[in-house]
Amino acid sequence: MTSINPEMQHNVPDEVPQGAILLRMSKGDNAYKALVENSFSMDWKTDSVRFFWSGKAYSILGTHELDGFQDAEDQRAHYQSKYPDDVLTVFDVRDPNLPIIIDWEEWQKNREHGRQDDRRWRKFLARNPSFKMKD
Repeated sequence: MTSINPEMQHNVPDEVPQGAILLRMSKGDNAYKALVENSFSMDWKTDSVRFFWSGKAYSILGTHELDGFQDAEDQRAHYQSKYPDDVLTVFDVRDPNLPIIIDWEEWQKNREHGRQDDRRWRKFLARNPSFKMKD
């Protein structure tokens, strides 16, 4: 990731739905790792984060109501049992105390490209926006 637009540091655009992220701090670390979604697995990264959004989702099975906060909490409970010595925290993306800065500008671009790209590979970039630690 290059740099994040300073105007995006504290303001989450209105187009971004309500949602949550999951961050992990391991003993001895000085930066968070964030849960990300790959094609068929989950992983931990220091520069992108899985955005669990809330709202309506559509598929061939119909309409689904997503609860990003509950989804993130379910993942936290799962991974807390795998990493009992680490601190795993669910954050609202609009929390003023969020310890990271998410690149919402990039997220919006990837979300739009994902809607237009038949290969749908950008959907993973929209699910996992880039971030950096706050100074």
